[in-house]
Amino acid sequence: MIPPIQQTIVEKLASLCGLSPEIRVGQMLANLGFLSEEFTNQSLWDIEDEQLLNVIEIHLAQLSERQAAIAPQAVPPDTDKAAASRPAVPVLKS
Repeated sequence: MIPPIQQTIVEKLASLCGLSPEIRVGQMLANLGFLSEEFTNQSLWDIEDEQLLNVIEIHLAQLSERQAAIAPQAVPPDTDKAAASRPAVPVLKS
């Protein structure tokens, strides 16, 4: 069994993979290496697990924010925009 902090890191790495399925694991680890150096001035070799977890959480938060900002805004079907795009239905008088 691995220590709880390492289990948490593995779970967070899985979350990163889910947010960026186009990124290979090696690329993700390389990115985390760059971020580790930026945030802690330490390489992946030297960084402590707690610090790495912090770096991963920062990266997850930034990635989530970025994806939320570019997500297409869904237009509900009952809006005026949707109604304007439908052809008018003639009203029959009896």
